[in-house]
Amino acid sequence: MKNIDPFKKIPNRIGELIEESNKTLKQISQETGINYETLSAYKRQVRTPKRDNATILSDYFNVSIPYLMGVDENRKLINPSEESLLEAFIKKAKGESNLDKLTSWTPFNDYVPGFMAVLKSETVDSISKLLLNDNYPPEFVKYFKQKLSKLSDEIPYDFNTSSTTNSPYHYLWEAWINTDEYKQAIKKK
Repeated sequence: MKNIDPFKKIPNRIGELIEESNKTLKQISQETGINYETLSAYKRQVRTPKRDNATILSDYFNVSIPYLMGVDENRKLINPSEESLLEAFIKKAKGESNLDKLTSWTPFNDYVPGFMAVLKSETVDSISKLLLNDNYPPEFVKYFKQKLSKLSDEIPYDFNTSSTTNSPYHYLWEAWINTDEYKQAIKKK
């Protein structure tokens, strides 16, 4: 999903995952408890799942929420403790891995993918429409679309580096360590 067009809505992968499962929407609806019509809307890219349904579907299809939402190409979140930091940097230098993507230790990693998907699609579209309707110069509109897209790309890095006390976003880490999500990550460690 590199070089995402800021004008284009990010497609979730629910349709692909449904096809891979070889199950009907009715079966998946019964097995997950998610309404059939809601699943159909997700599959058709008409609606984007909120956190609870994204969590249910990611567990059901055994993929990460970022993968399900279309903001990461890794089917599972990377666990940084499973590879050395040096190995991770080498992979990043080779373009094989990206340390600033969401990992199992990204604070609030259940919330971030949905927000990124909204920021890259609905927000950009809304602002673009506003700017175009107010007859701003095309270059002005292009700048804001690029800026919003870049902002979305920086979010995982900001969250991942929030654990260092000199990070301007350290408050994210401090808040996260008091959540059930963090406690579950500690148990898995």
